[in-house]
Amino acid sequence: MKDNKLDIDIMKSVWFHPTLTTRQFLDKNSWWTAAFIVALSSLSQMFMTYFNSADDPNVKSIYELGWFSFLIGPLLAPIAFWLSSFTIWLISRLFRGKATIRQTYLAMAVPALLSIPLLPILAGWFVASPESFVDPYHYGNFDLFASIVALLLITINMWSFFTSIAAIAEANKIGKWAAFFVLIIPISLLIVVILVILSLFFVAVI
Repeated sequence: MKDNKLDIDIMKSVWFHPTLTTRQFLDKNSWWTAAFIVALSSLSQMFMTYFNSADDPNVKSIYELGWFSFLIGPLLAPIAFWLSSFTIWLISRLFRGKATIRQTYLAMAVPALLSIPLLPILAGWFVASPESFVDPYHYGNFDLFASIVALLLITINMWSFFTSIAAIAEANKIGKWAAFFVLIIPISLLIVVILVILSLFFVAVI
């Protein structure tokens, strides 16, 4: 692989050899490469969120949200990603993780590679026919292509989780189970915080 450049081998190996991909990525790439990957992935994730969202109460503003996210997402995503990586780095200390903050950031960018190949497909669909993008059955017919895309989205989201575990384990030189808890603890804490905020909101309203 070439320094500081995306290589097609990375895009392939992340699916079958996430641990090896992480090791090579840490050795060959920089903060800027990771930030670039995260920015592209944020666009892909944005489209993944809007896909088949016709039942979302915010669907009426889907176009404004879409273009706003398209312009702002790639700028804010690397910063938000750094904050989440910093949190994971702190928690990894509890499991005697050896990764630096830089290595943690790069390692967590590896799973982001998975969603990038879908970006041109989703973006192209959104631009060409936003109505059918948010509602794949907008024209009343069963859409095989939409079903395939939906299956791909589920697969990518599931595999991203397992790839994240492998990346954390490799970067920190810890076991997979320890890496699992390093990943799941901040997610659990975030859910608790959200639930507490929602509870306080409903109590205040009532």
